[in-house]
Amino acid sequence: MRERRLFAFTSCGLLLIGLIACMRPEKPWPRPTGGETATITAHLGPEYDTVAFVSLTLGQVHKVPRMGWDLEIHSVEGGYQVWTNAAMYAFAAVMDSITWQNIADASAIRGWRCDLPDTAALSVLRYGERMTFILDRDKGGIFYRTPADRYRKLWLMATEQGLEVKAHTLTGELIGEWRIARRPEPQYLSLERPGQVVPVLPPWKVELILTRYVHYYPDQPEAFRYYPVVGALVPKGLRAAVVNATQVTFEDFTYATLSQVAWQARRDAIGYDWKRYDFDTGTYVIDYSRYYVLEVGAEQYYKLQFVDFYDESGRKGSVKLRYSAL
Repeated sequence: MRERRLFAFTSCGLLLIGLIACMRPEKPWPRPTGGETATITAHLGPEYDTVAFVSLTLGQVHKVPRMGWDLEIHSVEGGYQVWTNAAMYAFAAVMDSITWQNIADASAIRGWRCDLPDTAALSVLRYGERMTFILDRDKGGIFYRTPADRYRKLWLMATEQGLEVKAHTLTGELIGEWRIARRPEPQYLSLERPGQVVPVLPPWKVELILTRYVHYYPDQPEAFRYYPVVGALVPKGLRAAVVNATQVTFEDFTYATLSQVAWQARRDAIGYDWKRYDFDTGTYVIDYSRYYVLEVGAEQYYKLQFVDFYDESGRKGSVKLRYSAL
């Protein structure tokens, strides 16, 4: 497809089940009833400037501008995992505090790293530790065109109570401070909104994310090895599988067929290559030879297939898929 060609783009619960089984005759587990096929559309925009969070269960789409946040903070055991905004093609360069303090020229910065779907550019920050790094908020220079807007010096300190964040310009001017209390849910901050967290996630469970993200091409020249693509990411904790439509058609795939799939826990298990770029027509073409199965909970499954990448006016970035519960 074009991105490639361009190089170029719980124990209590188990105990309870066991007790119930001893109290009455064992019965087959009630399998979910498959429903009718439905469709859902997420408009990312022709420039892919929107991130869409999808619930197949509710049939809802929650959209957020992709420049709406800079850092995503997760509480992990003993510390915090900070992610940059891969939808913005953001990169980070970690350095010691002295180098960090003295550097003022972006061209002199080395060691840039970006987030991949399952690998954060930044290491886990443990309680009592500090981290200093430079953030390139928009490597493509699409939204932040000047160095003064693109680059930020970030200082982080982790405690059991929360995470302290300070942001400076590349020339050292303090432009924002945050004290983020430790929470079980992800928290987001925008360097444009000092002192506060910003709302990103919907109030319901997200089952699919349609977004721009970075894919790693190990066999390409270094300049094109980390390349932005548009696709579907699976939220952490869920699983997906790819199904070959020539072996089992979308219509014929049922709950009983689940035993035949190879589940993947990778966030890009669905990925971007459900479409390809046709250089003859100058358009994206859907690959109907594959579809996907998504596990969203205990004994909760959906089959889904992408059917379009254009809206009624022919503008790209309008992702349409059909899906059905199993």
